[in-house]
Amino acid sequence: MSPFTVIYRKLDRLQQRRGVRILLSIVAAAACLGVFLPLAQSASSLQSQRQALAKAMADQNINRRDPQAVSIKESGIVTVNGRDYGGEQIKRLADVVFDPSGDLVAVDRLIEIMLADQVPGWAPQFLLEQPRTVILVMALCLVWLEAIIWLGLSVPFAGTVLGTALAGLPFFLWGSIGGLVSVAGIGLLTFTFVLLVRLLLMALRWPAQPIAVAHTLVKEATRLNISLAFIVLLLLALPLIPLWIDPSQPLRYQLQTFISRSLNLTFVLAACMTLLLSCATVAFEIRDRQIWQLMTKPVSRLGYLFGKFLGVVLLDLLLLVIAGVSIFLFVQYLRTRPTSDILDAQAVQAEVLTARAGAFPEYTRLNREQLIATVDEEIRNDPVLEKEIDDGVRNEREVKRELAVKAQVEYLRKQRVIPPGEKRTFTFRGLGPAKRSAVPLTLRYMFYAGRSDSHEKLPVVFDFGEVAIQRLFVPVQAHVLTVSPEVIRDDGTVELSIYNVYFEGDQTFAGPYDINFDAKDFELLYRVSDFESNFLRAMIVQWLRLAFLAMLGVAAATFLSFPVACILSFSIFLIASMAPFLAESLEYWSADDAARGAVLIIASASEWLLRSFSSVRPTQLLVEGRLVSWGAVIRTLLVLGLAWSGLALVIGYLAFRRKELAIYSGQG
Repeated sequence: MSPFTVIYRKLDRLQQRRGVRILLSIVAAAACLGVFLPLAQSASSLQSQRQALAKAMADQNINRRDPQAVSIKESGIVTVNGRDYGGEQIKRLADVVFDPSGDLVAVDRLIEIMLADQVPGWAPQFLLEQPRTVILVMALCLVWLEAIIWLGLSVPFAGTVLGTALAGLPFFLWGSIGGLVSVAGIGLLTFTFVLLVRLLLMALRWPAQPIAVAHTLVKEATRLNISLAFIVLLLLALPLIPLWIDPSQPLRYQLQTFISRSLNLTFVLAACMTLLLSCATVAFEIRDRQIWQLMTKPVSRLGYLFGKFLGVVLLDLLLLVIAGVSIFLFVQYLRTRPTSDILDAQAVQAEVLTARAGAFPEYTRLNREQLIATVDEEIRNDPVLEKEIDDGVRNEREVKRELAVKAQVEYLRKQRVIPPGEKRTFTFRGLGPAKRSAVPLTLRYMFYAGRSDSHEKLPVVFDFGEVAIQRLFVPVQAHVLTVSPEVIRDDGTVELSIYNVYFEGDQTFAGPYDINFDAKDFELLYRVSDFESNFLRAMIVQWLRLAFLAMLGVAAATFLSFPVACILSFSIFLIASMAPFLAESLEYWSADDAARGAVLIIASASEWLLRSFSSVRPTQLLVEGRLVSWGAVIRTLLVLGLAWSGLALVIGYLAFRRKELAIYSGQG
């Protein structure tokens, strides 16, 4: 027996003693309280100061000579409640924090700079944004440590920490903080996954049929190469993604890239594991005749199928918890990287690590009678087309459909064109929540003009009624404009007029080119939630989507062999994932013959049946800093989690009930 084995066994026997566990529990609790309680106090103090500074700096304009704006310009200091904030660092930024109209921008970032001297340098930024976040993290850390102690994993945990430290030592000596964080992530994530599996197996020891089946499946999954390959790949790949992101990019793009890659990788690997495992666990037991022994026990066929589904879903939950914690922590690590400028830092807070809702302007559409008249006139004005229809060369119905789509698109496009010297008024509705919460609005826009040269700067005027703002915009470049919530009317609407003009002194001149934009690039946004809760809702949506895939795989394996069940399940998964693209493509698909008509019918039916799977895109919403609402979570639960998963369970049960499981071929 090696000395290491002897030492390990002695330490293991020591940790099994109740007194030692109690002592370790007390030490863990004291450490958590000693670290997190001061942070909670700091977070509470910083939160109250942020609110006071935000109120003092709201609607400040240097052109109007507002007091706080003048103070920032001249001395870089803001005085609130008898205390001075800022200094030379803020004064040096004075030239970039005021836009051409004189409004103070990047207020959130200015506040963080003013409070930087009160922030502990070792504490993660996200912990100090809200006191409740500190308390939540403290509770999670305490539960995690207590679970390690009372499950008898103190010695393996110490070994994991030591091994991770040794593996990360070269990166520390080379000064590669990113490599050190990645190595630490791999070690701790792997250990946490093992810990959660232990806890799950303990929770599944209830004497109930489906739970017993789920318990067996989880144990089986930790041994099968099918599931372990995806789990290990995910645990290894996630911590390495930050190393593949170019640190020279603006920080907001680094964060968006990481969120997109990590969430997509997590869902794809989890979906593949779910489909393969759910198909394999049923199909292999039928093929290898293990089902004979199970069906002789007091286990109903419905309980057997639901237990398989429950086991896969709980395993998915563990995987998403590990991946979610990893992604969230690495987002907090990446946000500490240097920003390209103060506007980039502001964009990180206001456009990425947030949860915003928005409203698009209303556009009028051609009604049915107007469309018919427009299409008929178009055909009358085109003799060649009219003759082709009369001769049967072109299908009249398809021609009219194409012309109607083009007419509607052109009619909407003209409403988004502003000629030089003219204006166009747009109405936004549904902004009542923003008015009640008194949060600032953000106008997001990207205009095209002239040759759309990205080196040009062109004028535009935004008129909100009592507030008119002149701006310079760069064509084909996204811009944002912060607007006071006071522009919202009592009925929750905002009326915005865009003038294609510019002012020089008391004179008004027409702009040089037509201004136009795409419908998706003109929107009013406002903050409704924080990134943390938005991220949680996004992960719940992903879990519900995986639950549907789990039931799909289990149901398919009840009447198909493993390869065929996999082909069917993956085909449905791919079609469901491409449903939005398929829906957009069908708008431009014409059926000129019977074969194309059949394709159109099949594609339309598939898109209609599976559109719910991709109707909510949590990854895209997180990347764009948009709200994943509880309404979207509930709809996903009702449609995918209950309706479609329930339908798959019924189909699988009907097939499984009629299946002869105990037919013996005389071989084997």
